[in-house]
Amino acid sequence: MLNLKQFEEKIIEIIEEYLADIDSNPSYSVLAVNKETHELEICLKGESNSECDTYKLSTLIRNNEDSSEKEPDIDSIHKVASTYLFVI
Repeated sequence: MLNLKQFEEKIIEIIEEYLADIDSNPSYSVLAVNKETHELEICLKGESNSECDTYKLSTLIRNNEDSSEKEPDIDSIHKVASTYLFVI
């Protein structure tokens, strides 16, 4: 079972993978989080199954300090990750 920090790191990792190939990924992609298993995937809006919560990737990405490129938005990712219960 993941703890909150590990879950946040998994979200950051999957968003970084998305950003590395952003030109070939649709802008309407979403992060899908399985409510029970906490498995993550990036898919197109409407393509995730009913067991998943979805979050627009645009809300989880921001410009870096000098606005030269996109990066994961740590604050937004923390808000999403915090909505899931983690037993320690």
